[in-house]
Amino acid sequence: MDQELGLALLNPTFMDATVTLTLRGYDGSLIQGTGIVNPVLLTLPASKQKAMLAQEIFGQAITGKSGWIELSMSSPTISGFFLIFDPAFTFIDGTDLVSNTSNRLFFPNASPSSIISFVNTGIQPLNVSVSLYDNDGHLFKTQQLNLAPLSGFSGPVDTLIPGIAGFEGYAVVDSGSDPRIQGSLIGVETFRNTSDIAMLKALQISDQLQIGYIAHLVTQGQWTSTLTLVNPDAVPQTVRITAAGLEEGGRPRPVSSQTIERVIPPNGRLSESVDTLFNFTAQALLMGDIRYEVTSNTNGLLGYLAYGTTDGTVLAAAPAQGKGYSDLFFAQVAEGADYFTGLAVLNPNPESAVISFDTFDANGTQTGSTVVTLDPGERRARLFSELLGNFQQVGGYARLSSTRPIFTYELFGSRNPKYLANVSAQGVLLNPQYSGTVVASTGAQVLSSDGLTSVIITPSALPADTVVEVSTLTTDDLPQILDGQFATDSSLRTGIQVQFAGTRTPIGNVHLKPTGMQLRTPLRVMFPTRVQLKPGAQVPMFIYNPSTKQYSQTNLFASADESGRTVSAKIGVLGTYVVALPIDQILPPITVGPNRGAAGATINVSGSGFRSSPTENTVTFAGRNNSSVFARIVAASPNLLTVEVPARAVTGSVMTMTGTQTSFGVPFKMTADDSTTTPPPVNQRPTVNAGSNQTITLPAKAVLNGAANDDGLPVGSTLTTTWSMVSGPGTVTFGNINALSTDASFSAAGNYVLRLTASDGALSTSADVSIIVNPAPPVTPAPPVPVFTFSPSSPVVGSPISFNASSSTCHASPCSYNWTDDADKSVLGTGATMSFTFSVVGPKYVRLTVTDAQSQTASVEHDVIVSG
Repeated sequence: MDQELGLALLNPTFMDATVTLTLRGYDGSLIQGTGIVNPVLLTLPASKQKAMLAQEIFGQAITGKSGWIELSMSSPTISGFFLIFDPAFTFIDGTDLVSNTSNRLFFPNASPSSIISFVNTGIQPLNVSVSLYDNDGHLFKTQQLNLAPLSGFSGPVDTLIPGIAGFEGYAVVDSGSDPRIQGSLIGVETFRNTSDIAMLKALQISDQLQIGYIAHLVTQGQWTSTLTLVNPDAVPQTVRITAAGLEEGGRPRPVSSQTIERVIPPNGRLSESVDTLFNFTAQALLMGDIRYEVTSNTNGLLGYLAYGTTDGTVLAAAPAQGKGYSDLFFAQVAEGADYFTGLAVLNPNPESAVISFDTFDANGTQTGSTVVTLDPGERRARLFSELLGNFQQVGGYARLSSTRPIFTYELFGSRNPKYLANVSAQGVLLNPQYSGTVVASTGAQVLSSDGLTSVIITPSALPADTVVEVSTLTTDDLPQILDGQFATDSSLRTGIQVQFAGTRTPIGNVHLKPTGMQLRTPLRVMFPTRVQLKPGAQVPMFIYNPSTKQYSQTNLFASADESGRTVSAKIGVLGTYVVALPIDQILPPITVGPNRGAAGATINVSGSGFRSSPTENTVTFAGRNNSSVFARIVAASPNLLTVEVPARAVTGSVMTMTGTQTSFGVPFKMTADDSTTTPPPVNQRPTVNAGSNQTITLPAKAVLNGAANDDGLPVGSTLTTTWSMVSGPGTVTFGNINALSTDASFSAAGNYVLRLTASDGALSTSADVSIIVNPAPPVTPAPPVPVFTFSPSSPVVGSPISFNASSSTCHASPCSYNWTDDADKSVLGTGATMSFTFSVVGPKYVRLTVTDAQSQTASVEHDVIVSG
């Protein structure tokens, strides 16, 4: 397969970094020759990105060579990924850089044509076994392979292990080392459909997940998805799989989630289309996310989702994720012309996540910014052009900062020719801590005491472990920013200053200590404002000195989130930052009467500068997590707005907007509000199906196949299922009383009713199934087994011979015993024992026939030689 390699590297820090790239063949030797530079030292300037083809790095003479690249980086904060593609771009895919080594690699889609690549990165030789396991967990074939230091293998599975036509399963490369010791193996896998390919990093035991998330599912509407789960352990694992956040044709489905259950055998693999798993039959495009949870007390599963078009022209694969990130980077952007780049983001938390999304060109200049809020459990998939509006950029990088850990993937594609690639984000999980605590080198998300203001501090951003304080000043106490009255401060990392004309009024601020501390990497701050802004609005930021009460200009802007009440910005120095609007964009003060009430109540907002048409004004109430809830305006005049208190409002500020003008918020108390949070969405009962009625005959078991779906509420809850007996003449024993698919055995015949109950922790629903249990058919006893002896063993004519059949077996008593001579069919006697005297010399053919109470007979014959 003729292919090329592209590599993108990102240095997000304020300091230059270097990367040494060494190209080796799969025999472990350096690839060298005329026109080849190897190794190569690259300099990554501060905050910049480089995207290069392999030929641009090592020289055109490496064309046609194969091997692997080792990267040695001067800073652990450098991130990157690589793509492989053909010159015509009929296939393309990639993955983030492989940084973790292991002594055991799993390639989850090892068909004969799948290409697996693995390398021994260590300085000692390795003897590895390459084993193939089928879906049932049976060891199909194994091969031993010697790997010299820094050597490896790359090629189709059937060239490594011949004679595997028709095989379906997965491959394991095992160095046999102590699993407690870090191994030296790395690997990737590619597989294809008609034209496009999908790439996955080889999975490791550390990738086993008891709970896994896949943030992007697409099927139906000429798309298809296949879920693959591998059980690497020698015990069966029961897994509950949920398709959640379902949207059909771009609209939420009435039933937003579906759950099924499977048992994966020891060392087995599940690989099944999502349509088959969940019985999806919709014709319109169906999107959502996949979540799986191992319900057995086991170690977990390895998983990924492959998705593409049904005509085979597009294919990509997304590995399951178990740990979310709060600060993330994607090292390449391609949006414009025939290219597109998208994001799929999932918030798995029981709280909302506020996410800042920023793009930068290759030189580190910010090119786009927006802030989105994901509700608990919400997933969102958008193109960059949808997130940023008319965005076009090829090259550069993207950064996401979130107040809660999130799961996300980046998707690259082209409309002509068609291809699709999926790349996981590279990032860190930052633990939340409150203002006034020490932030270590591992970074943190530092929150103000009220939790409304936060700063995301990435690892190594601070020059030393530091006590960081996060707060806000009273905005009313801040002076206005007068035109032209600015101090200068050459220490600020703000770039070229932007000139602003006219007096400005502060609308929000963040106060960070220790003031003036220079940062190694940019930080993300989020803080509330006193006014309602348009979502995505860019508001200039100023540095404020509380001691001198003077402002310094910057080139920084804060972006309003979707609520318009919180802004987010990137900074390079700790200090006090103020956002301000021109004074002519601030409406005169408003009042609200009454200033308290319940949802549905009508109140008056008094002020001036309003429009006479209700549709030309906006009134918002506070929502949960400082969000906005829009109110219905009943009537409007220049000095008065009559509005209806919205149902999702909480205690907080009421704000207005008219045209380009906005008002400072005034307090409003929700009388039915128990705090500052809105009631959760209305929880609906789960739906349950206990399966079809059955008739069985003892001692057979009934095979139960139930199904249960839920709306995902209450947030953070887990759907549980339980089988029970409603009625019946005997007792019932369930194989797994909590599994949707299990078996049931019965102690007696009769009519039984079994019940499957599903509960989301607050509401439950039950469904019944009838099982008719027929009695076992009459048992026919085994036929008798005749056995006899005689004495003496050498009888003589005229002397009695004793015959004994007491060792015979008779299962159905009473049994009769008949003795005959086969020579002349004469009767010799009856009974279990008897005696007979022969009067003629010669062989006698004595036969014992045993007949039981069921008229079953059996006989045995012995030759008795009678001498003279």
